[in-house]
Parts: sequence; structure tokens; C-alpha cells
Amino acid sequence: MTTFESYLDTYFESVLSNPRVVAALAEFRQRIAERYPEATFAVKRGVEPLGVYLVATIDIEDTFEAFDLVADRMVDLQVEEGMPVYVTVVRPQTRVLEDLRRREAERVGALPRTT
Repeated sequence: MTTFESYLDTYFESVLSNPRVVAALAEFRQRIAERYPEATFAVKRGVEPLGVYLVATIDIEDTFEAFDLVADRMVDLQVEEGMPVYVTVVRPQTRVLEDLRRREAERVGALPRTT
């Protein structure tokens, strides 16, 4: 393990053991789950920017709707309290792949046929 990797491990252990960070992640999870009970969540480490990320996976068309539920509070915690917590809302991979296939089929179907 490199010195940098060791530093990151220590940093993330410290952040994730902070009760305020744990409470913030729980708050974000609750706000999103109240509106989207089917949402699933994972806590991830991130380095750009360095912090802890709550990744919410929700099968919705517009992920910004879910992000808007926590965005203001997240910024407040980052700016006013210096908490390195972030929320990312993504769609399930299966849904993204379905949409890509559908768009590709529509694109190919719109091309003129050559003989």
C-alpha cells in the first residue's frame, strides 16, 4: 500500500466515524427515501472532490428531481460546516442500457436504406 493510499484509508475512516457525517448521510437518505421508497443507497469514497458520497439509485427519468431534495442542505453542510459529504443520484444501469439501445434503434431506423 502506498503512502497516499494509506492516507486515504485513514482520512475516510476518520470522516465515516464522525457522528455529524453519519447523521448527514442518514438525513439525505431519509429525505430521498420519503419521496422515492424504491431508492437504493450506497456510501462510497470519492477523491474529486475528496469526500464521502451517498449514491442513490432510482429508476426515474429526471435524477435532478431527487437531487433537489438534498442539494441546498448538502451545500450548507459543505460550506458552513466544512463537511465533505456529497450526494449523487443515478439511474439503474439496466435502465440506462435500455434507453441507449432504444435510441440506437431509433437512430438506425431513421437512416435511409442503401441498396
